[in-house]
Amino acid sequence: MPHILSDIYRRAYEPATVACGPSSPYRKQLSALEQLETAFRSKLTPELTEEYERLRKAQHSLSFLECESDFAEGFRLGVRLMVAALGEEE
Repeated sequence: MPHILSDIYRRAYEPATVACGPSSPYRKQLSALEQLETAFRSKLTPELTEEYERLRKAQHSLSFLECESDFAEGFRLGVRLMVAALGEEE
């Protein structure tokens, strides 16, 4: 079995980790976001902290569904491209 298939099955392949090295724009933006969130959380009351957590969980759930859909569509596109390439005659 190809290595990448085993990695995907065993959840050892994480595209964000592979595509985003420590000095990537993604990591820099993530760090900036974490700093902003830390500063924001320090200003919240306990009640607002709970409300903020509910908001974050709802946002995370929506983001997960969007990413899952995008992944599936990207995979389907890749398969269609391979089928088209294999079907062409020179």
